[in-house]
Amino acid sequence: MSSPKPLTRHDLTLRLSGLEPEEARWTLIDYLAGRTSPEITLPRLVLALGPVEEIEAWLDQVARSWKPPVPPALRKLLKLLRDNRRGLAQVATLLGNHPNPDEPFSSAEEGVETYRRFFDLAVRRDEPSSVAAHSLGDNKLLENATREIIELFDRLGVLGPHHRVLEIGCGLGRIVAAVAPKVGEIFGIDISPAMIQVARQRNAGLGNVALSVTSGRDLAQFPTESFDFVYGADTFPYIYHEGPDLAALHVGEAARLLRPGGHLVILNYSYRDDVKEDRREMAHLCASCGFELLVEGRQPLQLWDAVLFHARKLR
Repeated sequence: MSSPKPLTRHDLTLRLSGLEPEEARWTLIDYLAGRTSPEITLPRLVLALGPVEEIEAWLDQVARSWKPPVPPALRKLLKLLRDNRRGLAQVATLLGNHPNPDEPFSSAEEGVETYRRFFDLAVRRDEPSSVAAHSLGDNKLLENATREIIELFDRLGVLGPHHRVLEIGCGLGRIVAAVAPKVGEIFGIDISPAMIQVARQRNAGLGNVALSVTSGRDLAQFPTESFDFVYGADTFPYIYHEGPDLAALHVGEAARLLRPGGHLVILNYSYRDDVKEDRREMAHLCASCGFELLVEGRQPLQLWDAVLFHARKLR
C-alpha cells in the first residue's frame, strides 16, 4: 500500500480555508507544509492564540475535524505541547511582556534601558525561554538548538583554534560555552547584568572566556582589528528596535574590530518581517563598511527559523 501523498501548502490552504484566527491558520499551514519546526510553531501559536490551554483546544479541534488519518505532524505538535506545557506557559509569559517591536522608542537610550530591564527580569523567571522561545523552556531543547548553531559555524568555516571571537548579546553564555573549546579566546557581552551573571556561572572554569556588561551604545571597549570572528545570534533585532542607526553602527563597529579576512555572522537582523528589506539594508551596510556579503538572508537551521547574514571583511 502506497504512503499518503505529502500535503502541499496549496492543499493545506484549501483544506483549512475556514479556520480562524487567520494568523494561527497560516502558522499551522507553514508547519504542516514543512516550512517551520514544531518548536518554532508553538511560540508562534502563543502569539496568535494566547494561553497554552487555548492552543491545545484549538489544535484538538483541528485534529477532530480532519478527515482520518490525522497528519503525523499534527499529532507530533500536540505531543510536543503536552510534554512541554509548563515551559510553553513560561514562553507565553515572556512573549506577553516583550516590548512591541512595531512600536519605536523615543530614543536609542530608552530602547537599551527597556531591554536591559526586560532581560534582567526574563532570565530570573526562566533561563531557557529568556534567550530562545523555541526552547519551550526546556534546557535539552536549548542544547539542541545551540548545537545546531555550532554546526552552522563549522560549515561556514568561521572557527579556528587560534581565533579571537566576540559574541554581541551573549545572553546565558550558552553559545560562548559551546564555541570556547574550538577557539583561542572568546568574549561575550550583554546589556543585561543578570544575563552576564548566569553566563559566568555557565562558563565557570573556562580559562579562554571573558564576559562583561556592555553599554549597548557601541563596542568601544575593544581595540581595532582585535578579532577574527564577530557574531550576534538573535541580538540585532533588539539593537534594530532600539534604533536602526544603532544597528548600522554595530555593523560598522564589527568591521572596525575584525582583522582583514575576519568574519561577521548575524542570525536575524530585524523582526520587521521583511526579509527583502533586511537583505537590501545589509547589502548596503556591508558595502559601505568594507565587507563582502557571502550569505544574504537564507534560513539554514532546522529547529530555529533564523535568517543568516554572513560577511567577510575585505583585505
